[in-house]
Amino acid sequence: WEGFIGASIITVLSAFLLSNWMGRSLWLTCPRKFPFHEVSFLPVQKHALAFGLFASSIAPFGGFFASGFKRAFKIKDFGDSIPGHGGITDRMDCQMVMAVFSYIYYQS
Repeated sequence: WEGFIGASIITVLSAFLLSNWMGRSLWLTCPRKFPFHEVSFLPVQKHALAFGLFASSIAPFGGFFASGFKRAFKIKDFGDSIPGHGGITDRMDCQMVMAVFSYIYYQS
């Protein structure tokens, strides 16, 4: 649990802080206009927090899903391209969950 909680905190903090740093570059942001002048955070930071929270709390369960899928078919690994770690799919199970979330988030 310590690693899960620690990684969650670091993921959310780094998403918030890095989006602030990257959002100040003109080539990474769209022009933004606000009806008021004082804004304590950039609009992109709201989206970075959503991605950070999802990535740290829900995406790790992609590994559990992939493990259950493998057990249902009675296979140990999806491949042998990385000895001792399974295949590339075993390394990408969390990214598959994040890809679906990113697509749905972007479309809505």
